[in-house]
Amino acid sequence: MRPSSASEDREYLEDLLEQASGLLRSMAEAQARLNGVTGEGVGPEGVAHVVADRGGRIQQITLLPRSMRLTAEVLSGEVLSAAQNAQQDAEEQSARILSDVQARADAVPDPLDETFVQARLEQVLRDL
Repeated sequence: MRPSSASEDREYLEDLLEQASGLLRSMAEAQARLNGVTGEGVGPEGVAHVVADRGGRIQQITLLPRSMRLTAEVLSGEVLSAAQNAQQDAEEQSARILSDVQARADAVPDPLDETFVQARLEQVLRDL
C-alpha cells in the first residue's frame, strides 16, 4: 500500500468535514422534527381520541357524543387505551426519526487517531 499524498489527505479531510457537516444538519433537522412530534390514539370503542406529545404528555382528549352512553368504567378504559395508543404512536415516530439520524452517524468514518498523525509525520520526515 503506497502512502497517501498531501492532496489525497486534503481530499479525505474535506470529505470527512462535509460528512460531519451533513450529520450536524441532519441532527438539527431531526431536533426540529422531534419537537413537532404528536401521537394520536383512539380507544377500542372509537369514541375517545387522544393526542400526546413526544414526552407522552396528553395534549388533547376528544370524546364523541355517543361516549356518554358508555358506563363510567368502559369510558375510563376507552380514554386510558386511547392515551396509551397516542403515547406509543409518539414514541414510535420519535424512534424512527432518531433511527434515521443514527444511520447517518454510522456512515461517518471514525476520526483519525494519533497513529495516523504519527505515520504522516514520519513519512514527511523521510521525504525531506
